[in-house]
Amino acid sequence: GVLVIKLDTTPIDSIIRRSFDRSVQAFVVNHAGVLLAHYDPALRYSTIGDLNPDESAAIRKTKQFAEIPQPSLKLASLRRDVSDARPGETHTSSEYQFQGTRKIAALTGMNSKNWVVGITVPFTSIEASANRLLYSFIPLILLVLLFTVFSAFYVSRYIVRPLGDLLQKSTLLGAGDYSVQADIKGDDEVTQLARAFNDMASQIRINKEELESLNENYRALSTHMQSVVEQERLSIARDIHDDLGQNLTVLKLDLEWIENHTVSDSIDLKKRMNEMRESIKLVTATIQRI
Repeated sequence: GVLVIKLDTTPIDSIIRRSFDRSVQAFVVNHAGVLLAHYDPALRYSTIGDLNPDESAAIRKTKQFAEIPQPSLKLASLRRDVSDARPGETHTSSEYQFQGTRKIAALTGMNSKNWVVGITVPFTSIEASANRLLYSFIPLILLVLLFTVFSAFYVSRYIVRPLGDLLQKSTLLGAGDYSVQADIKGDDEVTQLARAFNDMASQIRINKEELESLNENYRALSTHMQSVVEQERLSIARDIHDDLGQNLTVLKLDLEWIENHTVSDSIDLKKRMNEMRESIKLVTATIQRI
């Protein structure tokens, strides 16, 4: 006779129903593709894919499922993924459609038996989890946006605008307006830069004022020196005119007296006296020009 061992998987079904719900379902399947346990008891001993003739003959030979209907669930891709499962390893199946729902399964082979344990999750649950995660991040995203707006406002108010004002004041300083001063608010790097600009502008203004004062003193000194030189020239000219003029006048008078009191008809003497008279005229004219 043939000894047939009936496998009772009811305890496994109970554990599955207690541990999971309808959205996340677990199952146990052998490598032939027969469901040994499932969240839905009606699917027990169904095949997840069509059996080939050899697999059907082997099941009939063992008579393990001889009295139980074995309809196929037509899940060919899941059947291939179950065949690839190895003990101690977990991998994810391809997407498949079951009862109008898109699903995906995590499959793990068992060490002691030629079984595979799977947990199926509908894509709607995955999308719902992703949406919940997204919604949980919305406050954080809003906070980041708020921080970004505040940072942009801060950069515009406390960095860009002061730099623009500093650039404008630098342009005025380069154009010759040494009285410009940058606005100083706070104690950040931009404020320190504005303070350094103000110090530079003040020093330039002081240097310019000192230079203008030196130029004014130089002009006054130059004018005074010209006045002194002119006065000294006039004084020297006056002294020369007075002293030499008087002496020449006396010399001319003496020459006339000598000419009047000389009885000699010497031609040489008269010639020498005429030459002296002409020399006196030339010197007198030169003194008058001075």
